[in-house]
Amino acid sequence: MKETNKVSKMPVFGFAVIAAVALILALTACDILNNDDNDNGDGDGATFTSVDAFYKWLNQKPDNTPETPYKAKLKLNDAHIVLQAWNWTYNNRNKYVDLDCSGSTFTSFDFDGYSTLVGIILPDSVTSIGDKAFSGSGLISITIPAGVTSIGDKAFSYCRSLTSITIGNGVTSIGSEVFWVCDSLTSVTIGNSVTSIGHHAFESCNKLNGITIPDSVISIGEGAFIHCTSLKSVTIGNSVTSIGHHAFDDCTSLTGITIPNSVTGSIGQFAFNKCSSLTSATIGNGVTGIEHYAFNECTNLASLTIGSNVTDIGQWAFYECSNLTSVIIPDSVTKIDQHAFEYCTNLTSVTFQGTITDFASNVFGVSPFGGYIGDLRDKFYATDPTNGTPGTYTRESDGTIWTKSE
Repeated sequence: MKETNKVSKMPVFGFAVIAAVALILALTACDILNNDDNDNGDGDGATFTSVDAFYKWLNQKPDNTPETPYKAKLKLNDAHIVLQAWNWTYNNRNKYVDLDCSGSTFTSFDFDGYSTLVGIILPDSVTSIGDKAFSGSGLISITIPAGVTSIGDKAFSYCRSLTSITIGNGVTSIGSEVFWVCDSLTSVTIGNSVTSIGHHAFESCNKLNGITIPDSVISIGEGAFIHCTSLKSVTIGNSVTSIGHHAFDDCTSLTGITIPNSVTGSIGQFAFNKCSSLTSATIGNGVTGIEHYAFNECTNLASLTIGSNVTDIGQWAFYECSNLTSVIIPDSVTKIDQHAFEYCTNLTSVTFQGTITDFASNVFGVSPFGGYIGDLRDKFYATDPTNGTPGTYTRESDGTIWTKSE
C-alpha cells in the first residue's frame, strides 16, 4: 500500500517541475519580445521599448568610462520621456551611455542631470528642446534635428564635456544660459534661421575660439558671450540690430570687432569691457550711442572708428584704452560723458568734426589725479565756450598741453 502511494506521487512532482520550467521560459521569451533586446554581451546593440527595461539592463552592467560607453537604442512611443533616476542611483553612477533614440516618436523629454550620458541621437519627432533638457549631462557632441525650432533656457548648461554642437536650420531662437559653463566647447555652428541669442547663452565657454553669427540673427542678448576668454574672432551678421550689456565682456582673446550698420540704438554697457587683446574696433553708422564702460580697459585698442550717427559717448566708454593714439569724433556727437577717455595715456591726436554742447569736465581725467592727459576740453572751448571749435588737437606724448592744428 505504501509502495502504491509512493508511485502515484512521482508524476505529480514531475509535472510541477516541468510546469515551472515552462513558465520561466515563457516569461523570458515574453521579456525578450517586449524589450526587443539584442544585446550582444559587450554593451552594444541593445534595443528597448520601455524605460524600465533599459534601467534593468543597465543595472546589470559593470562600470565603464566615457571613452567606452554602452550603446543602446530606445524605441519609445510615449509623447514625453524622463530619464533621470538611473543616473542618481548607486548602481549606475559610473555607467556611461550613448543612446540612439532615432526610432522613438517622443516629442519632449527630460535628461536633466545625466552626467553619464555622453552621446545621443534624437528622433525627428522632436520639435523643441526644453528648459534644462540636457543640463549637467556628459554629452560630448550633438546635432540638433532639422525639425527643432527652439532651444529652451539652460538646455545644455553645465555640459562640461561638450566639445561641439551644430544648431540646425530649423531653430529660430536660442534661450538664456543655454550653453552656460560648457567649458570644453570649441566649435559651434549656428543655423541660418536663428533670430535671437538669449542672455548669457554662451557664458564662460572659455575654450570657444571663434563664432559666426549669421545674418538671420537680430539680437544678441545681455552677457551672451561673457567670459569666453579664448574667443579670438567674432563675425556679426548684417541683420543684428542690438548688442546687449556685457555681450562680449571679458573676451580677453578677441582681437578685432566690426559692428555692422544694421545695429541701431546704443552699444550696451560693458559690451566689450576688458577685451584686453582687442586692437581694432569699427562702430557702424547705425549706432547712436556708446554706453558706459562699453570699451573699458581695452588696453591694446589702437584703431577706433566711430560711426557717423553716434550722438552720445558714455561714462568710462574708452577708459584706460592706453594704446589708443588718435581718435576722430564725428560731427554727430553732441555729448561726451565723464571719464570717457581717461587713462588713454598714449592719445596724442583728437579730431572733433563738429561742435559739442555737453562735454564733461573730466573726460580726459582730472589734474592732478592719475589718468589725466591734459587740458583738451579747455582748449576746445577756448574761443567758443558754448559749442567748442572743431578741428584737430594734438599734444606731445609726454605732455599735457594740447594745441589746435591750423
